[in-house]
Amino acid sequence: MDEQGKSVLEYIMIYGWIIVVTAIIVIAVAMFISPSSIQGKVCNPRIGNFAIDLETNFGTKEALIILTNQTGRQVENMGITIKAREPNTIEGSLKGITMQPNEKSAFRIEYTNGKLEGEYVIDLQVIYDTSQAKEREGIAQCRGSI
Repeated sequence: MDEQGKSVLEYIMIYGWIIVVTAIIVIAVAMFISPSSIQGKVCNPRIGNFAIDLETNFGTKEALIILTNQTGRQVENMGITIKAREPNTIEGSLKGITMQPNEKSAFRIEYTNGKLEGEYVIDLQVIYDTSQAKEREGIAQCRGSI
């Protein structure tokens, strides 16, 4: 290879690595400053033995929680509680739910105090009974921004 070809290849390699490293740094800084703007709305995929559907959504006045019962048993006396962490202070709950094995259901939960705004972190809690165990619990977390 002649000298000019080596120079071009060297130029491409040096500046190629600089572009890759710069892109990685920009993405890392953006995620550190505002992770929800990069990741969008994110929930843990499971809450105990229940799958959380990707369509689960948190609005300003209510939440739509979509769960699939993967316990393999009928679930009774189920309660779903949501509670936001600071700076939001919303809460909400539903009780007395029954779900069959592998049933997928949507639950609307109205917030009992205030409305959800800006970036949020919400803790989801499910407490339920089965024929073999009482008061089983599952906890998950959702985060995002409105």
